[in-house]
Amino acid sequence: MKEVSWHLTPDKTEVMNILKLSYDSLPPGLKPCFLYFGIYPEVYEISARQLIQLWTAEGFIHPQETGAPSTAELEDIGDYYLDELVDRSLVQVASRRSDGGVRTCRIHDLLRDLCYLRANPSSKNARVVYSKSKGAMNYSLHGTFKTMIHLGYLRIDTGVSHIPASISNLRNLETLDIK
Repeated sequence: MKEVSWHLTPDKTEVMNILKLSYDSLPPGLKPCFLYFGIYPEVYEISARQLIQLWTAEGFIHPQETGAPSTAELEDIGDYYLDELVDRSLVQVASRRSDGGVRTCRIHDLLRDLCYLRANPSSKNARVVYSKSKGAMNYSLHGTFKTMIHLGYLRIDTGVSHIPASISNLRNLETLDIK
């Protein structure tokens, strides 16, 4: 998508209303996946694998909505969702895997603004947390494991020497990603 200058229209609302039509035409299952792009910074290249893991942890991936067999892998369904967003020109492919699938993607800043405006952050439970502490696990994160019962995905970007026992409180944790 080429850069669009705001000076082309006297009112930013007109551009957003046009973009909103694309959002409104999405199937219900794709809307939260699209809105999820609002959490990323502008001009950020997103790993498709990580994005699909996050969608899965959030409970956005549903085989029955795609007509896929119940035995279909959630990652394959996530790939399908991402391809749908790419085909609708809502998401840009930054790089592809050797099999042709999306390796990394990004979203145009205007569409990111739409995600941010359409999403209601106050109504969304925190189910995804990142820790980028250096050395030992971030103590404040460690202490919050007791109250984060809905957390589905936890990524820790650090050299962790041990996983604290309090992680067992995360009953809904589906993915623990330690880098």
